[in-house]
Amino acid sequence: ELITGQDLVEWQLLVAAGHPLPLTQHQLRIDGHAFEARLYAEDPQRDFLPSVGTLTHLLLPRDVRVDSGVRQGDRIGVDYDPMVAKIITHGEDREAALRRMAQALAACEVVGVRTNLALLHAIAVQPDFAAGRFDTGFIARHPALLQAGARPDASVVAAAVLAVLESVSSDHDPWSARDGWRLNLPQLTTVELRLGDETWSVACTPEGAGWMLGWGRYAMHARSTPDGIRVDGSLRRLRTLCGPDRVVVIEAGSNHEFDRVDPLAAPKITAAGGGHVAAPIPGRVAGIACAAGDVVTRGQTLVVLEAMKMELSLTAPADGTIGAVRCAIGDLVEEGRVLVELAKAEVALP
Repeated sequence: ELITGQDLVEWQLLVAAGHPLPLTQHQLRIDGHAFEARLYAEDPQRDFLPSVGTLTHLLLPRDVRVDSGVRQGDRIGVDYDPMVAKIITHGEDREAALRRMAQALAACEVVGVRTNLALLHAIAVQPDFAAGRFDTGFIARHPALLQAGARPDASVVAAAVLAVLESVSSDHDPWSARDGWRLNLPQLTTVELRLGDETWSVACTPEGAGWMLGWGRYAMHARSTPDGIRVDGSLRRLRTLCGPDRVVVIEAGSNHEFDRVDPLAAPKITAAGGGHVAAPIPGRVAGIACAAGDVVTRGQTLVVLEAMKMELSLTAPADGTIGAVRCAIGDLVEEGRVLVELAKAEVALP
């Protein structure tokens, strides 16, 4: 449509109403180049499993064509395709269209579900793709694309810390303030964040218009700006969204979602137990291929889950015996629900 200037949906409606095609083939003219990127609620780092949740924050570019049926506050459920939007750019040639696509993807912000946004942006700026050297094995040859934006650098951590400090300073209740104030001593605040298996404990001291931040081998001066964050004088363009339990740092299509750690909170206790199979996403149980007492091998399909027009085969995590099947065909299950338990192995005493 963008390279011909025609509205194909309008054409379809006209033909369905009995009208002839508005133009014939020889009347069409091709102008420039166009790209389309499909933004999906899926997790490339988990074999592209669909992601379910509420779009708590959604910002799509305004200067390119965007086809979307959702808006901020909507929920991505299990009954429909998990597409968030189609982002379409046009340019006088392929290079210009791709450059606009990279800019458009960098301007997208999606929080609340996992998406393929970081992967799409990484592909758009990848030199081989820009040169037209790609085929169906492109991602397999460039596996680092799947990890795009996975690990935060020091400036991203600093941005998350500043967001927490600013959220604390905005609380006008002196009894709940935890900003490190003390009489006749330097103000010192410690902010603790966690992302996956990594935890940061950052010492923060106010200095000038910003803060001195220190952890591990890092020490830097950082302050917030309307455009992002300045670290030791250098501007980093990003956005932070801070909630009571989580901080999200968004940059060029990548989300870094930190958990805020309360050092005074009681530690969480995780119950130990044998192996089990749990639902990785919400869905409907479409098939069960085991029963209590069955002997199974690692990788054997135990349950088939249906979600978002896909069937997911859930397999045994190890060799063993089925202890219990805790679902039935047709059940609607939430993410994390245990569907099958493996019996605990018996240890022979010497």
